[in-house]
Amino acid sequence: MTELPDAADSSAATVLLAAQLERVRGLLGTYSARFFSHMRWYTAVVIALLVLGSSTVAPAAVVVVPFLVPFVFLEAGYLFYYTVFARRYAAAIERALNAREGRPILVAHRLEAAYFYPPDAPRISAFSLRRPLGMMSVATIGYTVLAGLGWLAGLAGTIEWVGRQPAG
Repeated sequence: MTELPDAADSSAATVLLAAQLERVRGLLGTYSARFFSHMRWYTAVVIALLVLGSSTVAPAAVVVVPFLVPFVFLEAGYLFYYTVFARRYAAAIERALNAREGRPILVAHRLEAAYFYPPDAPRISAFSLRRPLGMMSVATIGYTVLAGLGWLAGLAGTIEWVGRQPAG
């Protein structure tokens, strides 16, 4: 974080922190929106490739799926990582502003920790080891299962397609 002005210029530091909070909350919204857009777009692409692969139009399209799904998962993890970063950054700024004010006037970080999970809690992506039945954990399991099913369907389709090819 940027070096803060000394106590003599406390109002400038507060303005700087407030500007940083606005910026990082914007980043949080942007990366969250990118994550879900990414998931919708690639889900549609994988389904389209599976449909094309099971048709006579482009049966080789299915071969792409077993390679695409792991890439999509890695990219989704990268985007999700930025949402966690933005939450942690916003929480640090809110705590600093609250400390300057002497009371908890900014509480979004506390609400997020209670609603989703604390950003520093043990987890695998959004699967919380402390709250395995929480919404974020269940959504993570759902995405993982659906991605696994898509990958298996693509693998099965690829094996079938390869089996239909002439020898040599």
